[in-house]
Amino acid sequence: VSVTIIEARQLSGVNMNPVVCVQVGDQRKYTSVKESTNCPYFNEYFVFDFHIIASVLLDKMITISVRVLHSRNILRSGTKIGSFKLDVGTVYDAPDHHFYHKWAVLTDPDDVTGGCKGYVKCDIAVFGKGDKIKVIVVPQKKSNADDDDIESNLLLPNNSPVERQRARFIVAIYRGEGFPRMNTGIMANVKKVGEVKDLVDPYVQVSFAGKKVFRHNYNNIIIIIIIIIIIYYIIVIIIIIVVIIAGANVHKERPLQSSLE
Repeated sequence: VSVTIIEARQLSGVNMNPVVCVQVGDQRKYTSVKESTNCPYFNEYFVFDFHIIASVLLDKMITISVRVLHSRNILRSGTKIGSFKLDVGTVYDAPDHHFYHKWAVLTDPDDVTGGCKGYVKCDIAVFGKGDKIKVIVVPQKKSNADDDDIESNLLLPNNSPVERQRARFIVAIYRGEGFPRMNTGIMANVKKVGEVKDLVDPYVQVSFAGKKVFRHNYNNIIIIIIIIIIIYYIIVIIIIIVVIIAGANVHKERPLQSSLE
């Protein structure tokens, strides 16, 4: 996976020291820090190597984020302006397995109504064993702002609208049954002589976009409606529902009214 960060424009703020973080999976790499500008020019190239099966690689996320540093010596000391996420599979499905000179729209994931926080011009390519590599020519000097139409050259999957769509996902979980009995230690002996019980303390975990919500009912009858509202660009969306069995009531303190937003 190769990513070229060319430049950024219209970053939200003034007199800032921006730096771009490129993350693929768990790997992170940073550009140099530019001083006192909201239109920095980088032209920096990053390569991320993976030795894994294709199905695992294509599910990984590419994240481009811009931070404003308060101290040049500590990259994590800055404030995030916005970020852009794209899965590797979307890049691989693009013509020639790459996006060339496209503008990534930065948004604040914690403020879905906050609008655009800026743009990052980049090249992204994904190549595996046996793929034909097309040479990408990177500009050697900063281009004139009037020569580049950002709005008509956004980094979007094929057939995706320019305007981001708002979506609501509802996950309804009604009942759980057939869970294995957790007979361990002293509780197993109590079960033999006492009242017949399942000795199961299940709860449901719903994970979406890295955030989780827990719901549980100690009678094994679960009625849950979880509403998720997001703004998205990418077509590929994965919701993971996990039923976890515990041997003790370790999650009783979790509120039933928690939400996933």
